[in-house]
Amino acid sequence: MYLELIYILNIVERTGQSIFSYSLKFTLMNTLMQKMKLAIYSSQEILKHHRADMCWIKRLKYEAAVILLACILCLLLYFQLDNSNLMATIETSQTAGISDSNRTNSLEGTLTFLNQTLLSDLVGKVTESVIQINTVSEMKNPKITFGGSPMVEHYLHDFGSGFLYDNKLNFVTNFHVVKDAAIVSARFPSGNIYSARVVGSDPVSDLAVVQVDPSAMFREKISPLSIANSSTVELGQPVIAIGNPAGLINTVTTGIVSQTDRIGLDRSSERYWVGDLIQTDADVNPGNSGGPPLNLDGEVIGVNDFIRVNPETGAALPGLNFAISSNTVQKVVPHLISEGSYSHPWIGARLSDVTPSFADMVGLEEARGIVVLEVVPDSPAEKAGIVQNSIIFGVDGNLIMQMADLIKHIQTKVPNDNMILDVMGTDGIRRDVNLTLGNAPQIS
Repeated sequence: MYLELIYILNIVERTGQSIFSYSLKFTLMNTLMQKMKLAIYSSQEILKHHRADMCWIKRLKYEAAVILLACILCLLLYFQLDNSNLMATIETSQTAGISDSNRTNSLEGTLTFLNQTLLSDLVGKVTESVIQINTVSEMKNPKITFGGSPMVEHYLHDFGSGFLYDNKLNFVTNFHVVKDAAIVSARFPSGNIYSARVVGSDPVSDLAVVQVDPSAMFREKISPLSIANSSTVELGQPVIAIGNPAGLINTVTTGIVSQTDRIGLDRSSERYWVGDLIQTDADVNPGNSGGPPLNLDGEVIGVNDFIRVNPETGAALPGLNFAISSNTVQKVVPHLISEGSYSHPWIGARLSDVTPSFADMVGLEEARGIVVLEVVPDSPAEKAGIVQNSIIFGVDGNLIMQMADLIKHIQTKVPNDNMILDVMGTDGIRRDVNLTLGNAPQIS
């Protein structure tokens, strides 16, 4: 809501109009009323469909705050209106034959123009810092030899997106975009193409950093994008996705945040669970990978990573897009730049949520917790005495309802940190188990 206020203040500055003029106050009041109507509608929907969901209750409190603030601002503006100016405006409109419906349509058009201009201004400030990343791979052709050795052929391997992270021309992208790349290049919105190199990558989080040729700093008008705190991302908030789907550079789409704190298996090996994924419904396609989803302040809230597909047909499921959170980016990327890799904490066990049928089988009162399906030999879990079919009910004094709870907790740790697990062994006895996290084995 404050973006509209900022934009109107910019109009005032350019035109020299007083903020206390009637026309600007009237526009402000109607903008606030539109926001209030939207907040009321959202609140009604939450109460109708999500009354018992704590995540939506948090959203409801936010909507209530928006309604209260909008009411207060509208009242303040109303009492400051110049009645003589108001009457003069109404009389002028009546004399000119302007109907109420036309005035309403004019106001709606003005508000639409304001919102579109705000979005256009925002996109214009950030698109120059989003690039297309192209990779070329090598393949030996044994059918063609040169000097007794197989000829090396090059072919276009993949393309994706990336955004400027710092003033040293380090761009963040996905690991799967640059995986197995022999040659990396970066195409800027200006059309200029520069050589680049991979300085670090992490297959587990699917993040990588490429550094572009320094000459780009002098030829391109770019600046690092601001990184948001993704823990403040809320359900339903608008999101802007910028990337290069199908090689169409600097494509902009919009949507909302559908959910936060999603979990999924790593893309490279499907051996490790990763958490803190952000789900959006912004339209993204192959080529958007590595590009940023942004909030309305132009801040990066994540890195577009993958689209959920139909397991039977392999077709993309519209509106089910997932991004690596900006907090994960801030945790991993500095290590990729300085060290080239990132060490993830690791338990060394294959886990699954306790299902109702499993709970009945072992005599649990409710289906909550995590069952250990397999323990990796010589892993932290085995060293701590955890065995197959053990059930984990808590970690460091916190209850575990499902696997996502443990995954999110582990991701706040680093290798060699200790955790106290509330574990029930196969003998049916619950005990506290001290586990020291290890380094996740590297994915080849």
